[in-house]
Amino acid sequence: MLALSAGVDIVDLKEPARGPLAPTDRDLWQAIAKSWPERGPNAHAPLLSAALGESDEAVERAGQLPARFAFAKAGPSACRTTSQLVQLWAQLRESLDSQVELVAVAYADWRGAECPPPQAIFELAAESGMTHCLLDTWKKDGVSSLQILGESELKRLDQTASHLRLRWILAGSIRVADLRSRAVLNASPYGFGVRGDVCGGTREGALQADRIRVWIDALQHLTPCR
Repeated sequence: MLALSAGVDIVDLKEPARGPLAPTDRDLWQAIAKSWPERGPNAHAPLLSAALGESDEAVERAGQLPARFAFAKAGPSACRTTSQLVQLWAQLRESLDSQVELVAVAYADWRGAECPPPQAIFELAAESGMTHCLLDTWKKDGVSSLQILGESELKRLDQTASHLRLRWILAGSIRVADLRSRAVLNASPYGFGVRGDVCGGTREGALQADRIRVWIDALQHLTPCR
């Protein structure tokens, strides 16, 4: 399996043809969980992550996710208030195996997704005892989270995450060239979530080994400003 041997830290499963965080088939979860190698001192197997979908679908699918997965995440769209989002997280945690960590998702284009803004979600995640946040885009039209939020807002989010001891992942149509931008260098996220830029053709295409290698090489030479 390409993703297993590519040298990445986390392999995330989702179905891009069905939405930003649409889940893959339950049978695929089970098959991968059974065959995925254990992490050890002499074996670096990537951690497994799964997208559960948005709101109602996510709650329904959460209980089906194998405990072998390290992370799970659900889109906050249509959670128009922070109390609705807290309720969603509580339902997900109740359904997920205790070994699976729930990741808070914030959408850069939060108005279109009808959910709280990223700053509010980061703060709410910390209040709820979560340690990881993902910044993504809800609408997959090629406009990146960098373009939507801009340098100053990304820096503010990073400062919030640092203050609250959150590890945040930058995703949402991110390209390898963005790693050289001031917005990324000044923000210095904990990691990056990438799909389209490591696939052939569109984000729904197959993973390409050479594209993954370009990313890994670029990250190894990344020097944050802070």
